[in-house]
Amino acid sequence: AKDAEIASMNEALTTSTSSVASLQSELEQTKSIIAIKDSEIASLTSSVSDNDKFVSQLIAKDAEIASMNEALTTSTSSVASLQSELEQTKSIIAIKDSEIASLTSSVSDNDKFVSQLIAKDAEIA
Repeated sequence: AKDAEIASMNEALTTSTSSVASLQSELEQTKSIIAIKDSEIASLTSSVSDNDKFVSQLIAKDAEIASMNEALTTSTSSVASLQSELEQTKSIIAIKDSEIASLTSSVSDNDKFVSQLIAKDAEIA
C-alpha cells in the first residue's frame, strides 16, 4: 500500500514538475510579449508627443491667421474710408476748378472793361 501511495505521489510530483516547467515557459513568453508591448507603447507615446507639438503649432498658426485676418479687415475698412475721402476731395477739386474758371472769366471780362475805360479816357483826353 505504501509503495502504491509512493508511486501515486511520484506520478503527481512528475505531473506537477511538468506543469511548473510549462508555466515557467509560458511566463517567459508573456514577459517577452510585455517587453514588446512596452516598446510599442514608448513608440506610440513619442508619436503622440510629436502630434501634440504639431497640433500646438497648428493652433498657433490659426491664431496668427486670425490676427492677420483682423488686420486685413481693418486695412480694408481703412482703404474704403480713404477711397471715400478721395472721392469727396475730387468732388471739391471739381467745384474749385469750376469756381476758378468762373473767376478767370470774370477777370478777363473786367480786364476788357478796364481796357475799354482806358481807351475812353484816352479818347476823352
